[in-house]
Amino acid sequence: MNCREAYAATSFANLQWSEISERPIDRVAAAGLCDPLGILLWKAKYMLESPAYKEADRQIKVRVKDKYPNEAGLICDKLTEQCLREYLSDKCKACHGAKEMIVGSRRITCEVCSGFGIRRWTDFERARGTGLAIGRVKTLERKFSWTINLLLTLDSEVNRQIEFYLGRNE
Repeated sequence: MNCREAYAATSFANLQWSEISERPIDRVAAAGLCDPLGILLWKAKYMLESPAYKEADRQIKVRVKDKYPNEAGLICDKLTEQCLREYLSDKCKACHGAKEMIVGSRRITCEVCSGFGIRRWTDFERARGTGLAIGRVKTLERKFSWTINLLLTLDSEVNRQIEFYLGRNE
């Protein structure tokens, strides 16, 4: 089950507690028990909170620099910012994440994303986003993959933990 939308809905919700049903306060409490960086990512992506984005960016830069201490700090910063951009803008540009499109009266699988709904970033887009040469971007491929995997792992781990704390994993 995906708790992301339910969590985002707590933004302006009534936070009264109920003994018999799950309420927004239950989701807030469950989120409080999760990885703080994962929650910052959720707030940045699903609740569009810019302070959460800034703090997540800062914390991820620390993790990337710890993982790759021999890489120049400016390169790590650009890499991290691009990975956050990719994490936040992860829907296919053609189908907007729907995985398929309606053409006339037919439903067809999106050819751009092959029906996955996920945007694939090219080296050219990464070069443009980071301000680095394409050749340099290609040498950073492993670091891009590691950083994006970190973001996706944190996101899915928060979802898993909230499901657990809310008793939805039964």
